[in-house]
Amino acid sequence: MVRIVVGDHDMIKIEHTVALFHAIPESRLWIVPGSSHMVPNERAPLFNSVVADFFSAH
Repeated sequence: MVRIVVGDHDMIKIEHTVALFHAIPESRLWIVPGSSHMVPNERAPLFNSVVADFFSAH
């Protein structure tokens, strides 16, 4: 299982991220509001919580 994380103000186009999401079976997409490509730094507590939950579930 793959978790794809992107900020809604990321340098990577949302369309490309969505295409990647559709290309990887059973992947999970998380578009983080108010964030750039630096989601882990900008939203550290939220990012860490979501990633920890993802790893715990899989």
